[in-house]
Amino acid sequence: MQSVNHIESLIEADEWRMEILYTVKQMQLPDWAIGPGFVRSAVWDAISGKKSRTALNDIDVLYFNKSDISEATEKSLEGDLKNRLPDIPWSVKNQARMHIQNKDSPYTDTADAMSHWLEVATCIGVRMRANTSVEIIAPYGIDDLLNMQARPTLRGQQKPDQYRLYLKKKNWLRYWPNLAIQEI
Repeated sequence: MQSVNHIESLIEADEWRMEILYTVKQMQLPDWAIGPGFVRSAVWDAISGKKSRTALNDIDVLYFNKSDISEATEKSLEGDLKNRLPDIPWSVKNQARMHIQNKDSPYTDTADAMSHWLEVATCIGVRMRANTSVEIIAPYGIDDLLNMQARPTLRGQQKPDQYRLYLKKKNWLRYWPNLAIQEI
């Protein structure tokens, strides 16, 4: 795997992921994406030669809508998605409100919100285009993802305790022992 096109092809070849993407696309959310584990796990599983998909704790649906930042709307959207695909552990977050929780300046769009996350390879998402092909969103590029390395973003460097807690919680080495993790 060497490029964004390879990652997009990997996702497009996965019927399970494509069904999830198509389901979210039908919701017609503004500036939406699914990320980060949805993409990261697929890539790291492929690079590691895993024959079965690493289980995901949830499917993170991101969108950006400044005109309705209520948490109740997010919960309603989760309910709608649960009705469509009941076996999926949905998590829906409007990135237009997440700056409040993260104590940041307001984000401008979903990609900008992702760029404030703690770890570089995690700053990735995917959405379905109108023609049902997929598009990768990666504010820091894909090098860390493809090189199986975890290192802090600038935000992660500014919040080292949160970065360390995040890595401990994820316990990625359990699934991908070849992952290189940069401690701070």
